[in-house]
Amino acid sequence: MKRNWELIRLILLEIESLPPNRFLFPQQIKGFPPEVVNHHFKILKEAGLIVAECDYWCVAKSLTWEGYEFLDSIRENTVWNKIGEIAISKGLPLSFEVIKELSKIAIKHIIGGF
Repeated sequence: MKRNWELIRLILLEIESLPPNRFLFPQQIKGFPPEVVNHHFKILKEAGLIVAECDYWCVAKSLTWEGYEFLDSIRENTVWNKIGEIAISKGLPLSFEVIKELSKIAIKHIIGGF
């Protein structure tokens, strides 16, 4: 199964918006099959971006520090859209490291137009 970066961003935003002592279940993410969301919960946990309990199904509890940092770098739609534009124009595959680096470039580009 391929990583879906739109889904990853959505999951991170949803977890961040959780009230204290609330959890996110795969079925709560609309527009994606729960099995796909569950897989993304697992890989986000493996990447150290979220705290989750996983057996067969995962329950997301919170973001990690690294999860907050990553989300902060891709939160704004203008930055997220610029990352996509740059990646496509340069023929870059979207990976965690590429997105982190492109977010810095996107922010500089946006600020440069300030």
